Amino acid sequence: MFLYFEGVNHAETLYDTDDISTIRGSSIQLEDLGPKMKAACAPLNPQLLSFGASKALLYIDAPRTALEQAGQDAVQRAEWQPFSITWGIGDSDAQAIAAARIRQFQSWTFPPPDPAAAAVQDALDQTRPATILDIHGSGEKRMLSPATSARRENGKKNRRNLFTDAQKFAPPQSFEDITADPPPDIPQMVRGKLAVIYADGAGGGKLRKAVGDDLLFSKDIAKHRAALAAAVESWMLARGPYGCRTQNGKTVPRFDTLLWGGDDMTFILPAWLALPFIGFFFEQIENWTFMTKTQGEQHLRHRLSCVIAGQKTPIRQFRTLARNGDSLLKRAVKNTLDDAPQSAFSIDIFESSALPFDGLLAYRRQLYSPTYEPKDDFFLPPDATKLTDFCADVLRADDEGVLSVTQIHGALESLRRGQGDDPSSLTVASSKGDNRTRELVTSYYERVKGSPPPFDAIIAAFSDQPRRFSMLLAQAAQLHPYAVAARKALQ
Repeated sequence: MFLYFEGVNHAETLYDTDDISTIRGSSIQLEDLGPKMKAACAPLNPQLLSFGASKALLYIDAPRTALEQAGQDAVQRAEWQPFSITWGIGDSDAQAIAAARIRQFQSWTFPPPDPAAAAVQDALDQTRPATILDIHGSGEKRMLSPATSARRENGKKNRRNLFTDAQKFAPPQSFEDITADPPPDIPQMVRGKLAVIYADGAGGGKLRKAVGDDLLFSKDIAKHRAALAAAVESWMLARGPYGCRTQNGKTVPRFDTLLWGGDDMTFILPAWLALPFIGFFFEQIENWTFMTKTQGEQHLRHRLSCVIAGQKTPIRQFRTLARNGDSLLKRAVKNTLDDAPQSAFSIDIFESSALPFDGLLAYRRQLYSPTYEPKDDFFLPPDATKLTDFCADVLRADDEGVLSVTQIHGALESLRRGQGDDPSSLTVASSKGDNRTRELVTSYYERVKGSPPPFDAIIAAFSDQPRRFSMLLAQAAQLHPYAVAARKALQ
């Protein structure tokens, strides 16, 4: 029979605080769920069929009553008490997963804590009863719940397969650590901003079925993930002060990950490394190949959704928007490119405004046009490098470039002023707005340079994915300081 385990309710057990050590400790524990559950069920000689992304599927040749007892005993172990672990049994993997889902919806979001000895709430999650005294690195005393304390200690002591040499490296102790002490040539508006990048495998489920062996697919994913981790470490170290900083004699990488399992990953890094890292990531996953039974060797493509905002933005909101961006990107790619899985990425930047609670689609329609659709502004893998080069070489702050930053802002402002009583008539996502933008830029070009602007060449230099010229200007205006910072970090 099949025995399935899954860590669920991550909002309450993984992203319930903004403390980086607590999140890291939760992630590490959930990433190891597969091997740990196999070990917990060892007396029944289980076969681990698949694992990753806080999931585990076992096959056990034993009576159902034995599996019932094994599942119950496994999730009641002390190490899983801070988490919400659902489980199920079935004659097939589908039945076991369905049973686990039913159990999830019939259970508490997380086990109710015993408040008897608590007089205060947890200082980090502001919810659970706190009974454990914790002394912060600054010397501040605070009370934590057993669940938060256990996860935080795990995150402080243990590391993933990233920057594992404890004598040389120290993980960032806060999200502010990632952007602290920026190199002096980083533009002011880029400082203090984080990039959260959510990477999701495109067509991973279909590829797993094509491989035909769940355990082999999981092991191949783990192998590729380990190779990516080693490459990330080398790449960050090669960025010098842009990728790491020194504190108390140790190297602190400006990088961390949230839950990293299966074919989806979430990375946190300074905003000035967002574009370079996206380009680096797509180069690395070119090696993510899998041998299928009937189609030979196949690649696993990925979609990346990047959200850039201030470092004090709640991490749960960061990640929620990044996952929302992935959903919009999936829709855009499906409606625009061919049916085969494709790699692509999107970037959403929040300068001083609060992140929206009604999702990215509503935000983008407010920013660009009520008629905006996700297909209007996504990017393809080569564009990470193209955007950096475009903003550094094509855009200039003066009239020496093909376009100037001042000219772009002027054209966009003229477009906004011309909307009148109908906000949708002249927008960067409308045909009328695109035509008007071209007229404004043509007028400037003919007056200053004595020739019409090379629209096709400008669009081709910006992205491999066609878009309206007006949309290009709106995106270039937002990305320019980050691309300039990226060029400096790659020097």
